[in-house]
Amino acid sequence: MNLVIVEDSELIQTQLLRLVSLHGGINVVGIADDEETAVSLIASSNPDAVLLDLVLEPGSGIHVLERIRKAGCTSPKAHWLMLRRKRAISPKKGSTFNR
Repeated sequence: MNLVIVEDSELIQTQLLRLVSLHGGINVVGIADDEETAVSLIASSNPDAVLLDLVLEPGSGIHVLERIRKAGCTSPKAHWLMLRRKRAISPKKGSTFNR
């Protein structure tokens, strides 16, 4: 499986690469850290799967997906996994806490 990682944090990129390396059969064909690079990389590599950060600086993971789908640059069978980093917030007493 050919995989593209779209993530603007170098720390998260490193962690994702380490995690992916633990599973055989996954070939990371490229890493992008912004919207423009992501669109270009995905269009040129036609990956089987994309790990896509929703919040990119600059840009947006949603815009990447919209642009790629509109251009028809990936297989309709491609898998998209969207990621979002969220700071852990300690719940206040009596409040509802969703993870």
